[in-house]
Amino acid sequence: MQTRRCDKNVGNLVAAGAGGWICIWSVHPRGKMIAYFNACKRKDSGDFVSTMARDKDDCFLVTGDTHGYIRVWDIAKYCQAEEEGSGKTGKQTDSQRKPSLVRQ
Repeated sequence: MQTRRCDKNVGNLVAAGAGGWICIWSVHPRGKMIAYFNACKRKDSGDFVSTMARDKDDCFLVTGDTHGYIRVWDIAKYCQAEEEGSGKTGKQTDSQRKPSLVRQ
């Protein structure tokens, strides 16, 4: 995602994996996979995301699966680094939870 900065805690690469999983990665030299969520409407065996697109501002991700379902996700704040001193603890921050489904 071109509008996002290169930071080890910022997701700036989106990849579709087996079983309908969308993985968000940081491409920073010390980056890693930051979060993942399932984007398929149905959880059938063999279902997967066959296409993805984003808007130019990286606010929305559109996914299409093998059953023909198209879903729009709000990713504007998804996998963005938490501000220093926010006091958030735990393994998964608010910005790493499944993004909001805008339309299906």
